[in-house]
Amino acid sequence: MPDDWELNDDLPEEEVFFFDVLPLWEVFFDGVVRRDGVGVSVVLVSLEKHILPYSFVLVNLSSNNVAEYQALILGLQIAIRMGI
Repeated sequence: MPDDWELNDDLPEEEVFFFDVLPLWEVFFDGVVRRDGVGVSVVLVSLEKHILPYSFVLVNLSSNNVAEYQALILGLQIAIRMGI
C-alpha cells in the first residue's frame, strides 16, 4: 500500500481487495443493408492506438438492426480470439 494512502475503518473485519484498472481496447462496429447485400465492419483500436479494421459480407439478407447485431457479435468474437 502506498505511504500516502490513509487507512479507513469503515469495514472492520472485512477483507478489501485492490486491483489495477488497465487501459481498455475500443471496438467500433456498423452494419448496413443494401440492394446488393449486407455488409458489416468492425474496427478495433489497441492500447497503443493501432487501428485494426475488418469488413465482412453476410450471405443472409436481413434488416439493418440484424446487421448491426451481427457486426457486434463479429467484433466480440474477434476480440475473444485475440485474447482481449
